[in-house]
Parts: sequence; structure tokens; C-alpha cells
Amino acid sequence: MTTGGKPPRAADTPDGGTAPVDGALEGRPDACRAILQHIAGYLDGELDATECRRIEAHCQECPACLSVVGGLRDTVGLCREAGNVPLPEPVRARALASVRRLLADKAG
Repeated sequence: MTTGGKPPRAADTPDGGTAPVDGALEGRPDACRAILQHIAGYLDGELDATECRRIEAHCQECPACLSVVGGLRDTVGLCREAGNVPLPEPVRARALASVRRLLADKAG
């Protein structure tokens, strides 16, 4: 699978090859599919310790899943950080004005 004309990203494998990580569930072994289906709960700290250890153990043996988990963890971290950065006042004012226009249109 390609994204925007670029080849899929790949993770290094123990044998020096690469494993695709884009389209994470396509063509993945069942163990990988099970891990990736629970990844949101893992990253959000919603899984019990046993399930977390299972995911971590799998990622130690599967470079593709390790890459996916690491990339998503980084993305979630960046999103959380972005939520703490205040919008510049001109951007905030335009957004507020847009919301007010939308509400007025719906009411009117």
C-alpha cells in the first residue's frame, strides 16, 4: 500500500530486511492483528498489566509492531502536547467568530 505516492514505511527486521507498517492490519499474522486491535487501550493505559505485558512481549519479537506502537505513542504524545499550547489570539478570535456565525445561522 502506498500513501501519497510514497512507498510504505518499513521497520528493520532481525534478518536485516524490512517489514511494512503502513496499513497495519492488512496481511498481518493473527498475533499482530490482535496486538494492533488493542493498541489504543494500551497507549491510553486502559489495559490490565497482563495484557500490557503481552503487547510488550510481542513487540520485543516483532519489529513491525514495535514500530507501529512507537509511532502511535509519539503521535499521541504530540497531540497531548499540542492541546497545552494556547492558540494565538488572532486565530482564537477568528475561530470564535466562525462559531458564533454558525450558531447564528442555525438559530436564524
